[in-house]
Amino acid sequence: MATSSSSSADAAADIISYIGIPLAVLGVLPMLYTCIKCLLTLRKIRSTLAHAHLLSTATTRSSLLSGIIEIELPRVRLTPLDRADPAYGSLAPRWSRLRGGGWTRFRWQQMTVGLKTYRVQYTDEVRQPPAEIAFEALVAFLLDRGAVPYPAGWALLRGSGLWTPAGTKLLSSPRGAEAVLSVAASDDADGVLSLAVEWEPEWQRHRGSGLPPYWIAIEGPPRGGGEDTMSVGDESREQSVNEKGVNEKHPFTETIAKASSSSPRPALHLHVTSSGLQSALYATSSPSSVSLPKAHSTPESPPITHLLAPHPSHPTSTSTWFATALTALHTLSPHPTLWSYPFPPALTTIAVRRTIPIGVLDLLGLLPTPSNAWRPTSHTMSAEMAEAVRQQREQEQLMARVTALRAEDAIKDPIARQHAVGERMIRDVREMEARRRRDELEKVRRAEEEESVAVRSERVEADVVAGLGVRWLGRAEDVCVEGLEVTGHAEKGGKQGEGVTKELLEQVVGRVLYLVVEDVEMATEVVKMLELWKEWGEVGGMTTQHLRMLKEKLRIFAYAATIVALVREAATLSAGSVVSDLQECLRAWNKVRLG
Repeated sequence: MATSSSSSADAAADIISYIGIPLAVLGVLPMLYTCIKCLLTLRKIRSTLAHAHLLSTATTRSSLLSGIIEIELPRVRLTPLDRADPAYGSLAPRWSRLRGGGWTRFRWQQMTVGLKTYRVQYTDEVRQPPAEIAFEALVAFLLDRGAVPYPAGWALLRGSGLWTPAGTKLLSSPRGAEAVLSVAASDDADGVLSLAVEWEPEWQRHRGSGLPPYWIAIEGPPRGGGEDTMSVGDESREQSVNEKGVNEKHPFTETIAKASSSSPRPALHLHVTSSGLQSALYATSSPSSVSLPKAHSTPESPPITHLLAPHPSHPTSTSTWFATALTALHTLSPHPTLWSYPFPPALTTIAVRRTIPIGVLDLLGLLPTPSNAWRPTSHTMSAEMAEAVRQQREQEQLMARVTALRAEDAIKDPIARQHAVGERMIRDVREMEARRRRDELEKVRRAEEEESVAVRSERVEADVVAGLGVRWLGRAEDVCVEGLEVTGHAEKGGKQGEGVTKELLEQVVGRVLYLVVEDVEMATEVVKMLELWKEWGEVGGMTTQHLRMLKEKLRIFAYAATIVALVREAATLSAGSVVSDLQECLRAWNKVRLG
């Protein structure tokens, strides 16, 4: 029995030694593997953070048993550098290639606003916390470096909001193919719009001497030769203009007097936001982020009180038209920088609508050759019938005069003959006066009838009116077309306007807007004409009273026509619609997360 018990004990020990201990070792191996893997992964993560220049600010913790590694990274708030800072236009010498670290490609003013903890198990799960930045400041910063808005992306973001698909392009490179700013996946954005930024050194377009975003430069009319070409008191000048069919004196004598100086006009730099014009500086000063007082002018800043809106939600007609014209200039420029003011739908609708009748242009003397195409056949027949009646009446009066002369010759008594001659002369004078009154009344009637037909004639597009107006300004040697090549002609009937290119139209409108800034009276007159143009398009057309008024303000009408035509050109481009979508998105998201 003793021998049997001893054998059983030895067998149990052998089982523990040969089976239990290996099983225990096998159970510990996964933990050992997890610990070793965690240490190796931690080492790789720290190396990755070192390459991303984040090791000095990162805190890493590891759980050897679970294999989870915690990485604590600072979350920062970004602000673009001042544009005058030499480092503003350069790229950061070191940047992070981690996912979410695209913003480190640029130089920023940074402020730590919190910490972000990531729990990872693999090296490729490491990412950098997205930075917080003002959406408008980010867009302005990238636009200043040469990025271009992508219209389809902004339209999709405006319509879909946070449900916009990741990868939607908002800003593209200057070449137009690569994405600079795009929508990113909202992993930890907490309901805030997440964006991703990419940049390459060859995309750089920033120039320190250029204008920042939301600024535009316009050139003024030349001063040289102004005394000879625009002097209101020069009688020979006025007579030569009248011979060409231009019967108007320039209404703005102060502006013309300023043009007589031999010094060139400096360019105007204008700052336009979503509420309209904000500030203006002559080119002798550099635009900065600090605007000058709005209600005062300095030698570097013209007075612009008449162009400002009293409140962003209550714009005036002057502020709206002026900002719209500036936006149209920007939209048609080869390198636009003004993406802040959306086109008012009411103005773009009027600009693309045919508003001015062709008969009005004919009566104003704007057509190169008079045309009867707009006159109906009944009106022509009525005029011919009236002429026939007049000729018949003159024939009858001539026959009556011949009969009276013969009757006088038949009278033998000298006294009676003298009395008959006196009565005939009195009768002739009365008939002549009556005929003169009839002719005047007939002339007035026919003019009123012609005007009535003219305002109801076929309407033409704004670019046709602008082309005719620019050529009229050229014949009048107006300061806004001085030195410009005004060529081309309009086809008979004014169906088309040729010879006024888009570049010429931009130059003329730029000069008109320059004078609008400097001359309050001119700004008032031009805006009144633009508001009348809007009324003609909305209410149902102009009246004969408007036509008579245009004959006295033909120069202002030509200025207004160029502005409306430029707005029409810009409204037909996709770049004009992106401004509205962009500004709406900027209002919807004040802050974004940038990765």
